[in-house]
Amino acid sequence: MCISIGSGAAKMAACRLTPIEEMFSKVKGAMRPAAARTTEAVYATFGSALHDVPPENIAGWFQDRAAYAMPL
Repeated sequence: MCISIGSGAAKMAACRLTPIEEMFSKVKGAMRPAAARTTEAVYATFGSALHDVPPENIAGWFQDRAAYAMPL
């Protein structure tokens, strides 16, 4: 979800990422240094990157933005 700030040339959008976007951003950041070039290497790197996202981060993203969907 994005909201516009300012007007004209100085207009900026302040985006608040969804929990899925935040997680994927973290996974992509972990995948970049591996620079995998084959399908198998991409799959292995993706799996490893998913494993490296701490459950506390995932729970925090969903509690912060989608608390209505989670039992608290």
